Amino acid sequence: MRAFAVLALWFLFAGRTFAADTLTSADVTLLLKGEPVVRVTRDAKSQSFASGRAFAAIDVPAPAEAIFAALTDCARAKTFVKNLVTCRSVKRDPNGAWEVRETIMRISVALPDFRAVARLDYVRPKQIRFRQTEGNFDYAEGQWDLMPFREGKATRLFYRVRAGTSMPIPEFVIQNMIQSELPETLKALRAEAVRGAAAKP
Repeated sequence: MRAFAVLALWFLFAGRTFAADTLTSADVTLLLKGEPVVRVTRDAKSQSFASGRAFAAIDVPAPAEAIFAALTDCARAKTFVKNLVTCRSVKRDPNGAWEVRETIMRISVALPDFRAVARLDYVRPKQIRFRQTEGNFDYAEGQWDLMPFREGKATRLFYRVRAGTSMPIPEFVIQNMIQSELPETLKALRAEAVRGAAAKP
């Protein structure tokens, strides 16, 4: 079910902050040890059957450009998004400022594939905002923020999202999956970004 958590978090929340978006001293200690920080709550403003909002962060020993490149490349998405069936660019701005992307994920043999189309807005290599325009969620939106440190050799990656669905799935199940599975997704993304940075001439 890791795929459901990833899908729920893949369409990001544009340009706002959540109340729990600040790092505590304990969070910073975790990040410096190489561990991700993840917080998940219910989306109090949602009218959907089940909803959630999340804040996450992880330190990556690679430049922001390497992380940005991994996040914006459909061909590399399968290295950190489990059970991704397809990822394709539907439409793209010639100047690279935005993209419309379709993803299909196979969560379980007992459930139909999940399809989503999202608008992504790019501020290279600092931020990615995206919002679902059609798909299985009632709404799903959020953003990645990339903050360089160590003279640009490392990056603190922040992730924010809110999502809701009318599908009859218990809300605590979604939130528990996100809480337990998002850390592994972030670690896989970190590994892919580091690999990409090392391969760059």
